[in-house]
Amino acid sequence: MNIIYKVQRLTLLSILSASLASLPLCALGNWKLLEGESDIAFVTVKNSAIAESHTFERFSGTVTSAGVASVQIDLASVQTQIPIRNERMGTMLFNIEKFPQLDINATLDVTKIAKMEEGASIHMSLPAEITLHGAEAGLPLPVVVTRLSSQRYQVVTSKPVIVYASQFDLAAGVEALRMIANLTTITPAVPVTFSLIFEQAL
Repeated sequence: MNIIYKVQRLTLLSILSASLASLPLCALGNWKLLEGESDIAFVTVKNSAIAESHTFERFSGTVTSAGVASVQIDLASVQTQIPIRNERMGTMLFNIEKFPQLDINATLDVTKIAKMEEGASIHMSLPAEITLHGAEAGLPLPVVVTRLSSQRYQVVTSKPVIVYASQFDLAAGVEALRMIANLTTITPAVPVTFSLIFEQAL
């Protein structure tokens, strides 16, 4: 009798484990952005001809089981490879003392994502709400979502997202940077790209 009970118990546990493994990822809990495996970058153009690529070093994010995604960027972590320019961007452009963080909020179609096979990718346009420098603006984010494994997704921009300084009351800051650097122009439109890895938070 004990042997039969043990066999039944092992069988039940095996079925339960297999069932949990096959559940949609979004049904098992929240997802966490892996900063060390992700990248957020933007490009600036000065004097109408010189393009330079910059990144943010610190950011975090989550996706809930309902598909509510949020990403927070520490604006003091801007990295332009020139320390004085990092400082000037933080103080003169972003005004990090008053507005230290950039917030991105969007909603993913978890039903569609849950049906993806490992290795599969789908294109999406995510309506996002961006909060920066005390201003809010809605921007569509064109992305490719790839299911890397049973516990990981990658979200990558399929084309650059163009952000305008005027959308976030940054035009005066751009002009201040232009003047202090003795430049002819700084283009007020900035292409932004990202590659984000999300992993299930167990």
